[in-house]
Amino acid sequence: MKIIVVYIIVQVTYISSAWLPLPEGLRCPPNEHKGCAPCPCWEPTCQDRNPECPNRGVCAPICIPKCRCNESFIRSNSTGHCIPIDQCTY
Repeated sequence: MKIIVVYIIVQVTYISSAWLPLPEGLRCPPNEHKGCAPCPCWEPTCQDRNPECPNRGVCAPICIPKCRCNESFIRSNSTGHCIPIDQCTY
């Protein structure tokens, strides 16, 4: 019985998890778009293309509004801007 109650609580929490609306005034720089950052995980950068996410699998599926790099772009460690992947300097 306890397992069923825990299962129901987990399912209700998952279904009712908050998806925050993207702020209307959020303006993204060139090569970026409005998007969601699931769990506070690190974004890939030139120096770390596959960052570890310490929260993976333990956080609720929420949407944290932020600007994200467009496809084939990656965040520069030195400028913080999204640049073409082939322009990364190490």
